[in-house]
Amino acid sequence: MKFRGSGLALALCVCLRSASAEAYEGQSHVALEGAAQLDSPIHAQTGAHYMRDLTDTWRVSGGLSHSTESFPRTGVRVGAAYMLDVLRYVPWVGVSAGADLVGGHGQTQAVVGLAGGLDVSWSRDWATGVFYRQEWNLTEISGTTSREAIGLRAMLTWGH
Repeated sequence: MKFRGSGLALALCVCLRSASAEAYEGQSHVALEGAAQLDSPIHAQTGAHYMRDLTDTWRVSGGLSHSTESFPRTGVRVGAAYMLDVLRYVPWVGVSAGADLVGGHGQTQAVVGLAGGLDVSWSRDWATGVFYRQEWNLTEISGTTSREAIGLRAMLTWGH
């Protein structure tokens, strides 16, 4: 029984080593994402983000987004994320803050958010991922105080 556990542990180490993501400080990423905003009815969200790795575990980002709600929103966000970028599978959690231009009202709305996800590094240059995001409006304009979304993203990486 002891031998089986040791063999399983050795096989797991070999598999994990071969799936290394090889993260580096100073890497840059551009991500395109699409999401389903979980309202009733469900709305679509799209976005583009630039991200920069400050260390192997901390990343800063900035981006633009658009949502097709009853009052369409176009937003800008800045944020930071903590990630475990040591294997091919990269879990992450992040915070963001920004503003939305709310269509139909012509006003801006302050927004903060939390997000988490899992990215998969297919090569040193490409990754895809899934995420969950919850955002809260700090100023209520359109009758919606919070939004949640699930989505997919694709990332191009350089600077390694």
